[in-house]
Amino acid sequence: MKCLLVIDMQWGFDTSRPKWLRDRVKRKIAEYKDNGDLIVLVEYEGYRRTAPSVRKVAEGYENTYVVIKDCDDGSYEVKEDIIDHFGKKIEVVEVCGVNLNACVRSTVKGLHEKCKTLPIRVLMDHCNDGYGQKAGHKKFIAALKGKKNVEYVNLCT
Repeated sequence: MKCLLVIDMQWGFDTSRPKWLRDRVKRKIAEYKDNGDLIVLVEYEGYRRTAPSVRKVAEGYENTYVVIKDCDDGSYEVKEDIIDHFGKKIEVVEVCGVNLNACVRSTVKGLHEKCKTLPIRVLMDHCNDGYGQKAGHKKFIAALKGKKNVEYVNLCT
């Protein structure tokens, strides 16, 4: 089973608003639903809920969960609420959302530290950042360089 973390795709973050990003994330959610995999909407407390168009695709699906965090790093909540519950059924965690060099990076780093053997795949072209997509990607990869079991992929190229 795969687990998709959709991080901070909330209206409170301007970087979550581009249509290209919402469309990619919605397609990925639909793929997860079709395959019977887990979908986790990670929301930063105080920044409104996940964008309605994104939330709508995930709603009503029995394997959709919402995790509320109160800081950039949502790894504690994801591990406690999702990873520990499903255990070894989760083969890989895929990550998308915003902001690449804040909440996405902090959550990936924290999850890697808490679950060292769990493969994590960051869907780079399903993420956005205030630095701009290209510069943000370079900064992100440099910050997490050398982390085993963390992979960076572009699906839309």
